[in-house]
Amino acid sequence: GQKRIVVMEHHQPILSRLCRLLQAKGYLTVGVDSASAACRLVHRVRVDLVLTTIALPEPERSAWAAALGRLDAGVPVIAMCEASSVHALDLFDGANDFGATAVLRRPFAATTLLQMITELVPSPKQGEAETSTPHSVHADWLGLVSGSRAIH
Repeated sequence: GQKRIVVMEHHQPILSRLCRLLQAKGYLTVGVDSASAACRLVHRVRVDLVLTTIALPEPERSAWAAALGRLDAGVPVIAMCEASSVHALDLFDGANDFGATAVLRRPFAATTLLQMITELVPSPKQGEAETSTPHSVHADWLGLVSGSRAIH
C-alpha cells in the first residue's frame, strides 16, 4: 500500500529534511547521498517515485541518469535544481537527461513538493498510513541499501 520514494541528495541536512517531510506524510522513504548508492537501490527494489538533485559531477551524473533510464516507464522522476545557477535551457536539458517527469526549482515550498508527489503517485486511499505498520517494512527496505548512509 505505501508508496516508496527514493530521495537522492548530496547535501545531508536537505536530505534529512526531505525524508522527514515525506515520512511524516506516510511515504516509505529512503534517502541516499551518493548516486552509486541510489543506483544500487533502484536496481533492487520496486520504487514508486524518485526525487533527485541534478547538480551532480561526472561520471556520477551519467551513471545515475542511465539507472533512471532503466526504471519502469511508469516511475516518475522529480528533478530538483538550484534556480540561481541554472538557465532555462540548461534546466530543460538537465531534466531531459534524467528523464524527469517534473522539475522543482529551489527554494521550493514543502506544499509544492507534496502536491506534485500526490499528483504523480496518487495514494490508493487517504489515512492508510495510520492503519499500516511501516516500521518492519521500512527496516527491510533500508537493509537493502548496503554501504550507504540511509536516513531514518
